[in-house]
Amino acid sequence: MSTAPREPRKDGAATRTRILEAAGELFAALGHAEASNKAVAAKADVDLASINYHFGSRNGLYLAVLDEARKRFLDLSDLQRIIQGSQPAAEKLRVLVELVVHKATSARDNWHLRVLAAEILAPSPHGQAHLQAAAPLRLSLLKGLFSEVSGIPVDDPALTRCILCVTAPW
Repeated sequence: MSTAPREPRKDGAATRTRILEAAGELFAALGHAEASNKAVAAKADVDLASINYHFGSRNGLYLAVLDEARKRFLDLSDLQRIIQGSQPAAEKLRVLVELVVHKATSARDNWHLRVLAAEILAPSPHGQAHLQAAAPLRLSLLKGLFSEVSGIPVDDPALTRCILCVTAPW
């Protein structure tokens, strides 16, 4: 007897979002090690199985929180839009800095900034590898922009040091 595949629940995306928000807030407030799945489920008003259903595991939930935090802070599409714009390089850099400052100072609930800061200051085992996996594309985009602004060739190691000096707080 074959059964037709079940249609996804209409509230599934909303449940996933509630879990992600609750986890982000708890990871920001308590840290990765102290925020339990049970606390996340209670805060999101879902059962514990929902976390595994939507994220696979506690680690999957944490990586999804890191992805969301990075997206809220500086989405790759924002970076690409700025860098691929037609303005002069110095103007692109100004726009990029303004965007970062705006996102850092205007967020009503800035759990995403606290989660990223915690991951940078006290790296979790899987978090750093996950964040670094997306770094090459971002670094490549930034190298092009900083090379235009500074005149330092893209393949010169000094350019990477320059980028780190300017963007390390990001």
